[in-house]
Amino acid sequence: WEGYLKSNNPNLKAIALKMIGKIDGSTSSASMLNIYKTSEFYGVRMEALKRLIDIKDANMVAALNLAINDPYELIRRNAARYDGYSGDESLVKGLVSTVLFSDESQRVQYAAASSLKMFPSEVVIGELKKQGADTTLINNFISDYNDQQSSLEAMNDKKGKVDGRLSIIRSYRNYNVHAHAQHLLAIVTDQSDNIELRIAAAEALG
Repeated sequence: WEGYLKSNNPNLKAIALKMIGKIDGSTSSASMLNIYKTSEFYGVRMEALKRLIDIKDANMVAALNLAINDPYELIRRNAARYDGYSGDESLVKGLVSTVLFSDESQRVQYAAASSLKMFPSEVVIGELKKQGADTTLINNFISDYNDQQSSLEAMNDKKGKVDGRLSIIRSYRNYNVHAHAQHLLAIVTDQSDNIELRIAAAEALG
């Protein structure tokens, strides 16, 4: 497969990247980042980005910071989604810029706005203000963060109804709010808590 990486055929090169990624220890994140930066073919860049997401290191963050502005919409959309999963705060700037200025890519904007809610509120609100967001948008994010805090308090209330706490815990499967992971872990390790809740919290943590 290494030989196919040198091919001028973008389909062969993309397939080679995909197959190499299935071989543990065979993928250099530096080489994947270089391929992402230098390839003119969107399919090749997409596969390089996927390999970096699998590796999860500093080069992945560097690629995500670039990919949020990639010419190919699918790459931008995936980057916006994985920015939230990563949680690296250097990615907030690009996400905010997308929400404010990328009106031609509404699906990317939606993914970016969703991912921003996984980051600390003070970081996001600060960046929104820095980039000139209007008061309405800022207040919408503040409202969302307030809702997150209310849900967190309800989840942690052991006197609350199990069904209500369970629903909140399961919501973290889709919204990986990084600052709340420690609260899910506390539920998992609390032997006095409801067993169904503890299992759900473990599942939400992945």
